[in-house]
Amino acid sequence: MKQFIIKAAQFLLFLLIGAAVFYWLYRNQDATQLWEIIKKADFFWIWLSLGFGLISHLIRAIRWQMLIEASDKKPTLINTFMSVMSGYLANLALPRMGEVTRCGILSKYSNLSFVRLAGTVVAERLTDLSFLLLLIATSFILEFHMLRDLIVKHVSFSGFINLLHLWYVWMLILAMIPLIWWIRKKLIKLSLFAKLKTLWAKFTEGFSSLKRVKNKPLYLFYSFAIWVMYFLMQYVCFFAFDVTSHLTVSAGIIILATGSIGMLAPVQGGIGPWHAMVIATLAVYGITNESAYAFALLVHGAQNALVVMVGLLSLIAFPLVNSKIKK
Repeated sequence: MKQFIIKAAQFLLFLLIGAAVFYWLYRNQDATQLWEIIKKADFFWIWLSLGFGLISHLIRAIRWQMLIEASDKKPTLINTFMSVMSGYLANLALPRMGEVTRCGILSKYSNLSFVRLAGTVVAERLTDLSFLLLLIATSFILEFHMLRDLIVKHVSFSGFINLLHLWYVWMLILAMIPLIWWIRKKLIKLSLFAKLKTLWAKFTEGFSSLKRVKNKPLYLFYSFAIWVMYFLMQYVCFFAFDVTSHLTVSAGIIILATGSIGMLAPVQGGIGPWHAMVIATLAVYGITNESAYAFALLVHGAQNALVVMVGLLSLIAFPLVNSKIKK
């Protein structure tokens, strides 16, 4: 009961944060006008975007299979794909819950070690982070002046810099070092620590699957292909609106980078922060407020509708596809 209350509180907290950001963004927008802009959109490009999104999820499942096979037996592609989609669905309920959910479901239906699977997910996330950093670096090369103006306009570092000037902040940091060392020594003596070491060994075994992938060039190709699909998923949506149809490939890369940064925020599905980042970036390219807000609303809504639909179908299909598994 206590755990349920904690999870419910986390769900409500993150939902309220996302809702607050979303409300703050759209509070002065005319809902009727936004709806009129969305109705005029060419939905062929939205459907094409969803197709690219589905391909990206499939490639992610294939890539995850490669990591799992390097540390355990290889699960079926249908189970891996449905686990990925179930995880995305869980992220809409609670941020970062998706990683735990997909590992738990795949562990149950494919008889795999949950801890090893968790390690492979960390390895996968490390790969994605590397590609995201590469994307951000590419964005700065393509549009340095634009991104500099965007950061200067919307980000203030004065509070952080002033905090570093306070002597007691540094004293607190220094005082924490011996405290952490003392806690570490106490934990080592506990019997629980031995169990944690065993779990950690399985976890690192899954994490190290990155080194043991049989075909590393293919793994990197799949990783690159995922981000290409992410780019296409967003870029083709430019053609759904007249006001964004002129935007270039470099603009698509920039918006993918800023939107991806927004998705890192600990809120359900990036609701709020993703919209804020994309709207701010579109404004730099001269897209009027109403059109930018409508673009963000439709693109994000369509992508999440895909996750909800395929995620729910995956949860329903899991026991049917694996009906012969002995419980």
